[in-house]
Amino acid sequence: PGVPDNVKLSSASSSQLNLTWQKPGDPSGIIRGYVVTWIKVSNDRNEKFNGTLKRRISGGKDTWFVIDNLDPYSVYNVSLNAFTSAGNGPVVNRSDRTNESTPGIPRGLVATNISSTVLNVTWSEPSRRNGILTEYTVYYKLVQYDNNTLVSNPVWKFEQTDLRTVKLSGLEKYSLYEVNVSASTSEGKGIHVTNKYRTDEDVPGPPSNLRCGSPAKKSLDVSWSKPVDPNGVIRSYNVSWKKIRNKDAPDNESGSGSDATEKQSLTNIGNGELEPYTEYIVSVGARTLPELDYGEIVNIPCDTAADVPKTAPLNVIAVRLGPSKAQVRWEEIPKMNWQNSNITYIVKYKRSESTPETTEVKSSELSVELKSLNSNSNYTVYVFARNSVGDGKKSEIASFRTNSCK
Repeated sequence: PGVPDNVKLSSASSSQLNLTWQKPGDPSGIIRGYVVTWIKVSNDRNEKFNGTLKRRISGGKDTWFVIDNLDPYSVYNVSLNAFTSAGNGPVVNRSDRTNESTPGIPRGLVATNISSTVLNVTWSEPSRRNGILTEYTVYYKLVQYDNNTLVSNPVWKFEQTDLRTVKLSGLEKYSLYEVNVSASTSEGKGIHVTNKYRTDEDVPGPPSNLRCGSPAKKSLDVSWSKPVDPNGVIRSYNVSWKKIRNKDAPDNESGSGSDATEKQSLTNIGNGELEPYTEYIVSVGARTLPELDYGEIVNIPCDTAADVPKTAPLNVIAVRLGPSKAQVRWEEIPKMNWQNSNITYIVKYKRSESTPETTEVKSSELSVELKSLNSNSNYTVYVFARNSVGDGKKSEIASFRTNSCK
């Protein structure tokens, strides 16, 4: 027979081509059927492709044939000829490309840290483009905070690009993100590839819940909790302290120090060398990586406990005033040595071979008159300070002799 007339090949979908024709104008007999063959010659990347030749027989009265199960966005060569009982007629060739489809999954998704708030996301194009790639869409969401708590209602954000890389900025420090990447053709988005990545560590926020422990006379205890914003794994804390003032006597004497610990507390600050009844400011900062600085510090005032008076009264003098009286005088103890909020002076005196007697004097007074003494007798006297904790050091002993009675 002659060639089929008006042969047309058209794309019906991404996996189907439609072949139509009319009966040959010169059938030269009864048309028994038509032979349809096809082969893939170019793939979705416009690369030459040696596909497998396929062949089907259509009925003699048919004028169309559907070629299906084809690959998206690929070029096929299709041949058609009629045959009679006498044999095959001439072949008509046509070529066409299937429609685009959504692309396959991107490959090789990787995210690298540029900083604690920026991820650089890269990938390779899908092995199956299924069309002309128009763009990539990168979806990302925060799924876990830096303190390892899960995000209850994560919100997706996205970036679109025609490149195979994108920088995600403004992220939370040392936090876990889920990243999805999908490619698009004119038919829409394809399957996405997904992975999770954590941003870098950074300088942490201040420790929380800093508190003073039970006060000791010459040391301090403090404890704290992890920063609310750790921004990484907390590896150490730095604890520093500085003397602010003696509570009862402002002074410029400095007293400071520092120590490092991996724990969330530090005991015996000052190693027993702090001043009793003194206010210190204690500062604590946290550190993640050794190469980073300590983060924001938090301060708290802590007081050491009161102690007995630190020094003894100086220059104690006893002067007889007659056969039964004497006056005792001394220099005051500086307030910074009281080591408490208040003191009294205790004056102890005794006659030889007798029981000691005591008199108590207000801190504002620096002398006392001893009465009802025995005449013509030798006495010794000393003075010390007393506070709510106990007695301080004794002064040097002073002596005097009362006058004789006339």
